[in-house]
Amino acid sequence: MRLFGEFWRQLQWKKHGVRIAAWMITLVVIGLFIVPHIGAFDGKSTSSKSTREQSSFNASAGAIVLTTTPDGTATSGDFITLVIQRTNMYRAQFGCPALKSNAQLQQAAYGHSADMGQHNLMSHIGSNGSTPEQRITATGYRYSNWAENVAVTQPTPEAAVDAWFNEKPPNDGHRLNILNCTLHDIGVGYYYSATPGYHYFWTQDFGRAAGT
Repeated sequence: MRLFGEFWRQLQWKKHGVRIAAWMITLVVIGLFIVPHIGAFDGKSTSSKSTREQSSFNASAGAIVLTTTPDGTATSGDFITLVIQRTNMYRAQFGCPALKSNAQLQQAAYGHSADMGQHNLMSHIGSNGSTPEQRITATGYRYSNWAENVAVTQPTPEAAVDAWFNEKPPNDGHRLNILNCTLHDIGVGYYYSATPGYHYFWTQDFGRAAGT
């Protein structure tokens, strides 16, 4: 009887371990495939946290590189223009002034898209631990307000902007960033990676310069 009791306890532990493993696998699948591949970051609500962090971000690494897209029909420069135009189209529908392209925000946005692409990640936190605020500040842009949208997997500018804009409350942080009429400047980063993964990486960095 003792041997049978010991065998039964070991069997129950094995069953318990299998159940735990099954739950862990389920959580990983949810994280990889069900969570939307887009993210919004509002500078006003998060700047107090990010100022406490230190960044090793190299601003010069964010230089814009015009690389041809997979089908050879457009460059990343064309994609940047189309993202800004479509973003301003939506802003105009709600009475917001058109955003103006800013070279410093452009540098920050491209640097982050390239970083995401080279590490196949989707996050507002860079591979070196940098935050959006730190990346924007590193370029020399002085702001009174900022925001960031990121997205992956969308193959065209229209698909990326529409994914941000067509959100529904209360999960509409990207849409709110696009329709924030107090923001005046924008930088857009697009990066394509041929390696297995998300392939398409997008960043919008918004800003309002200090003193404006």
